[in-house]
Amino acid sequence: MQSINYKDLPGDANFNSYVNVPFGVAHYGNKLFVTIPRRNMGIPSTVNMVELTGAAPHINPLLISYPNLNMNTLTQGNRPNAEKIVSVYRPRVDKCDRLWFVDTGVLEYPNNQIVVQRPSIWAIDLKTDQPIGRFEIPDTIVPNGRGLAAITIDDDDCLNTFAYLPDWMNNALLVFSASQAKMWRFNHNFFFFNPFEGDFNVDGLQFQWNDGIFSIALSKKKPNGFRTAFFHPLGSHSEFTVSTEVLRNEALASRRTHGGDFKFIGHRGPHSQSGPHALDLNTNVMFFAEMQNNAVSCWNIKRDLKRANMDIVEQNNATLIYPVDLNIDNENTLWVLSNRLPRFIYDRYDTNAYNFNIWRENVGDALLDTTCLT
Repeated sequence: MQSINYKDLPGDANFNSYVNVPFGVAHYGNKLFVTIPRRNMGIPSTVNMVELTGAAPHINPLLISYPNLNMNTLTQGNRPNAEKIVSVYRPRVDKCDRLWFVDTGVLEYPNNQIVVQRPSIWAIDLKTDQPIGRFEIPDTIVPNGRGLAAITIDDDDCLNTFAYLPDWMNNALLVFSASQAKMWRFNHNFFFFNPFEGDFNVDGLQFQWNDGIFSIALSKKKPNGFRTAFFHPLGSHSEFTVSTEVLRNEALASRRTHGGDFKFIGHRGPHSQSGPHALDLNTNVMFFAEMQNNAVSCWNIKRDLKRANMDIVEQNNATLIYPVDLNIDNENTLWVLSNRLPRFIYDRYDTNAYNFNIWRENVGDALLDTTCLT
C-alpha cells in the first residue's frame, strides 16, 4: 500500500492519509483486519477490515471501519466512552471465531499524549460482527495503556479463555481470565530490555530503543494440560519461557521471587531483535519478525536456540522493511505486515513508494527451503 484510504468515509471526517500507519493484521474468512493506532491526529478509525475478494495482490485496498465507524469515532472533546474504541495495535483471531484486541485508551499524539480512558480488552463475535465482551483494565495493574501493544489468546476452552498481554513500557506480563473477568500482573527481570542490545539500524537509520517484553507465543498443550509461553523483550536477542500453569495461578503473581519458573533458553544471534513471533503447532516451528534484518526467521523449538539452528524464511530490504506484525491464522497461513516505521518516525515516507506491505504464505510452503523442519 502506498497510502491508507477508507471506504464510505464522511466528507467532514478528520483524515490525513499520510499519518495513517498500520501496525496490526489478522485474518478471518474473507476479512483481513488492519489496525491503525492513533499516534497522530487525522486517523478516523483504528480497527478496520479489507474484504478479500478476487485474486491477490490487492493494491491499495480501501479500509472499512470495523465493526462500524461510529464505534471507532472519538467523542467530541475526547471524553471517555466505554462504547468507543480509541487506539489499537495488534489484533488476534482465536479458534472460537472471536476477534480480540487491546484498546490502549491513549491518543499518542506527538508531544501531546492524551489519556482518553482506561485501557480495555475487547472480544468481538466474528459470526455476528457484534462485541461480546469488554474488560476495563484497572489502574492497580497498569497506570495507563501506553505499553499494551499486543495480546495472545489461550483458547483451549472457549468458555474459559485466558489472554496474555506484554507491557513493553512497564516491563510486565499481564494475565486475563475471561471466565473470572479478572486480571493480574507478573513482574520479572527477564521482561526488561538488554542495554547492550537496544541499538537499531533500520532502513539506514540508527536509533536506540528500550522496549521491554513485546511478544508472547504459545506451544501446544502438554500432558499436564498447560502450554509453554515463549516471550522476549524487543530490545534483546534472547528468548525466555514460562509455563501457563504458572501464569494462570493468580497467587503466584505476587511472589517476591519466582525461583526457576521463568527460564532463559537462548540467543537468536546479533542484530536479531524481534517484535512479534508465532509458533506453528503442527511443525513446532517458531517464526520471528526480525525488525533490524528486514526478515522473517524460523527455529524448530525441539532444537537448542542459537543462530546456527535458525534459518531465514524471507528477507527483503525493499518490501519487508520493519516487519511490525506476524501471526498464523486458523487456516495455517502465515501473515506478515511491514510498515517502515523508523522512516516515518525519524525521517519521512516517500509517498510515491509502497510503504506498507502485507505478506501471506502457507506455513508448509514457507518452510520448504529452510532447515527448520528437521
